[in-house]
Amino acid sequence: MPIVFELKSKPKLPLDVRRLVPDGISDLTHEQIGDLLIGCGNRTAKVSQWFDVEGDSDQQEVVFKGSLENVHSIGHSMTSGSITVSGSVGRHVGASMSGGTLVVRGNADDYLGYEMQGGTIVVHGNAADHVGGSFPGAKYGMNRGTILISGSAGKGLGFRMRRGTIVVGGDVGEYAAWQMRAGTIMVFGSCGGDLGIDMKRGTILLLNEVPLGHTFSEGTALALPFVEMLLQWISSVSQKFEVSLPDVDATPSQMWNGDKLCGGRGEVFLLTN
Repeated sequence: MPIVFELKSKPKLPLDVRRLVPDGISDLTHEQIGDLLIGCGNRTAKVSQWFDVEGDSDQQEVVFKGSLENVHSIGHSMTSGSITVSGSVGRHVGASMSGGTLVVRGNADDYLGYEMQGGTIVVHGNAADHVGGSFPGAKYGMNRGTILISGSAGKGLGFRMRRGTIVVGGDVGEYAAWQMRAGTIMVFGSCGGDLGIDMKRGTILLLNEVPLGHTFSEGTALALPFVEMLLQWISSVSQKFEVSLPDVDATPSQMWNGDKLCGGRGEVFLLTN
């Protein structure tokens, strides 16, 4: 049985629970876990003040339950194991994580998976702004790993992304792939404006055309094997985590290179069934 943290009441102040990751609480008793300190506004509080704790911490599985919209940093810096969130959650979910699996069965707030180093994040609802991006002042955003979002995402998706894969089943806001350095982004829905500004490298795959700036030049679209492999991989991952995504059997019909102001080695593909 996983270790279960059930929120006793909805907090008015933000709770920071980054300490409650599988590798951080393994081998601890319920009493020891309850005595751990978490952030509560600009102060600290014991876990036991806010959560009922049940289950077995040896299983490397953690479950969060309750009204978690003001609970932040779930899975921050986790390196192994699994976390499941039953419902919507606050900011910084999976930030800087380097391993393990984190599943949100609801919506996620800003900075989902920012500066992520590895592992897998799955969101069964929507995500807000700056998915897989970098925190203000940081040099790079997401560096490895996978983020799979069933619904839509906000602005700034993949900001300064360096490696990894982001898949969004719905729409994406403006400034996606801004200053992208490498990695792969696929969007099943529509994209907001200013896609790929200052993009240096990386690959973006779209199912709906979006206007690109004059610093992108049209190239030759070819039937590329990696596109078919990527779609097969997305299908297998979505089935594994029971994420509903549209069935796609597509090939590139148009292709652009850019941003030419940054070397023009980025790739944007429009896929057509």
